[in-house]
Amino acid sequence: KWEGLHWQANLIIGRRCYSYYMMHKDAGICSQKGDPKWRSVYDVFHDLACSGELQNAPSQVSFAGRLDVATTGLILCSDDKRFVGRVTGGRAGVPVCSKQYLLTVQGILT
Repeated sequence: KWEGLHWQANLIIGRRCYSYYMMHKDAGICSQKGDPKWRSVYDVFHDLACSGELQNAPSQVSFAGRLDVATTGLILCSDDKRFVGRVTGGRAGVPVCSKQYLLTVQGILT
């Protein structure tokens, strides 16, 4: 299994420096915090930060979107809550990013 970081950026917006990450989520990893049955994307991020693989990792991040436990794919995270809100559709009045999905299925869709 491979789980890890694809990309990291730090941007200064106003007087604040925000961090942005693109991560690959493997099957068997939960997108939500606190599920006792599964390891979460928060656990993966914490492990990467503790291992030194992430440079100046923030202590708290939010993840944009949800993937089922069995689903693999890209998941975004940041300590910039406004960015995460725009990507996920957030509150009314906040512009939503356009999204495009590619999926591969086994069998026939019904």
